[in-house]
Amino acid sequence: MTPCYVHHLTVPFYDVDPMGVVWHGNYVKYFEEARCGLLRSLGTNYATLKDEGILLPVVSLEIKYMRPCLFGQELAIEVSVDLDNVNFLVFHYLVRDKATGGRLCKATTRQAAVDAETKKLLFEIPASLRERLAGVSQVPVSGAARNTPPGGSAATPLSEGGGFRGTSPADGGDAPQLPFVLPPSERGDAPTGQGGVLRATKSPQ
Repeated sequence: MTPCYVHHLTVPFYDVDPMGVVWHGNYVKYFEEARCGLLRSLGTNYATLKDEGILLPVVSLEIKYMRPCLFGQELAIEVSVDLDNVNFLVFHYLVRDKATGGRLCKATTRQAAVDAETKKLLFEIPASLRERLAGVSQVPVSGAARNTPPGGSAATPLSEGGGFRGTSPADGGDAPQLPFVLPPSERGDAPTGQGGVLRATKSPQ
């Protein structure tokens, strides 16, 4: 599993439902934004891939909701790529509260490769794309903040001291801030590197 890319966003008012929480379908949009951010960090995007003859339709989506996301809440979406699967492009996502590191939602998407001209399914992800994604460990792992206020700044790469610190309860990283609390067996917090800086996410079960 490659080190994660982290996409930051602030929940806008128009994404919440009458209960005051993010409508469940909007998480798919957040995952798309995070995935596109990862691709941009590698110097590519869906339009460029199409010009290269590759389409990447999503063929499956799995989501597990843990705690609700609220209006104005700052989120950090960790994205990791499963390069062990040669048949599909598999992304894993973990949504955290940016302030506490608490886990809110996790998901997995799978995308198939399709020939842009013939629209026929390719049985393997092109080697050129896999090699490009393997380079995610050589790029900054923190994306630009969404809805950054005037005078605000983009997120800081983990290598410069950004990211999450201490995700264990003892460090306060997973302290419950919302009504829904999972048992330890369900939380499965990601491992940390030196100094407690998050380096890679664990694949969702």
